[in-house]
Amino acid sequence: MDLKFGITFLPSHPTEFQEWCRAAEDSGFDILGIADSQSVYRELYVSMAITAQNTKSIPFGPRVTNPLTRHPAVTASGIATLDEMAPGRTFVGIGTGDSALAAIGEKGVNLKTLRDYVVAVRGLMAGEVINYRGKDMRLAWAKGKIPIHISAHGPKTLRLAGAVADAVVVGTGFTPEVVPDTLAQIRAGAEEAGRDFDSVDIWWWGHINIGKNRDQALQDLLPALCAAGNHLTRFTHEGKHIPPELLDSFQKLRTAYQVEDHFNPGGTSVNARIVEDLGLRDYLADRFAIAGSPAECAERIHQLAERGVTHIWTPPSFTDKMAFMKSWATEVMPKV
Repeated sequence: MDLKFGITFLPSHPTEFQEWCRAAEDSGFDILGIADSQSVYRELYVSMAITAQNTKSIPFGPRVTNPLTRHPAVTASGIATLDEMAPGRTFVGIGTGDSALAAIGEKGVNLKTLRDYVVAVRGLMAGEVINYRGKDMRLAWAKGKIPIHISAHGPKTLRLAGAVADAVVVGTGFTPEVVPDTLAQIRAGAEEAGRDFDSVDIWWWGHINIGKNRDQALQDLLPALCAAGNHLTRFTHEGKHIPPELLDSFQKLRTAYQVEDHFNPGGTSVNARIVEDLGLRDYLADRFAIAGSPAECAERIHQLAERGVTHIWTPPSFTDKMAFMKSWATEVMPKV
């Protein structure tokens, strides 16, 4: 069974961040993402340079950037430069935009804009002349092929990822009814574009925490689960497998969600209380979380693998990331 695990950090003070990066590689994670949200976390490209200098083999990149705050020429130049620092280890993760845009009063971009951006970034990194929004441009020195990942939370974005991305980071969750539909959407996008579905690397976005038991481990994940619920209701809820009886609660979550509290750790945060108050804790945990004792986490991972969820990417958004990575490496990984 080809199990792989990724980790994403929300970059904090550079001294602390470099310690996280070294620990992630030492703990055996297969890929490392760095969040891009300029108003909430530290600067993406400074943090990625720190990653390049403090790791030896783990692939890394934005998880994810967006087409609005980063012009494609800036993204392409930044990633291509990092690839010179860490050859063969970089990727570009791109999405429609979430907290980075909400924090400056902007909304996520549409799928046409996302597609155009992906095509532009890929061409620029390869040294091609590209036309973006009616203007020709190129990077005078870049000439590489660097993987592009698309973050997808709805059926249309999943199809787009299947059509144009090297990898898709799936944000739909991993309940039994969601997984096969998600894979079908990616496959449909790939086949419509004449691509081989098996050439698309598929990662499942989930929230992992290790504790004495499931309830304790879930407490620190509540803000992250609120963020997952917020993603589910962006743009539209159609095709996202939200139970009809919970739709009103999800719409209330979307209205109440606090961007400035985005992924802030701890069960006492505003977004944590929203999850509890709306009665969505158990549903969101079942759909998006791997939480509990090491044995419970291992059992859950094996259960998900049987559904086809074999590559799992997690953001440890709680305070003690070093303890999490140590427990992951010594208590969970030996069991899986």
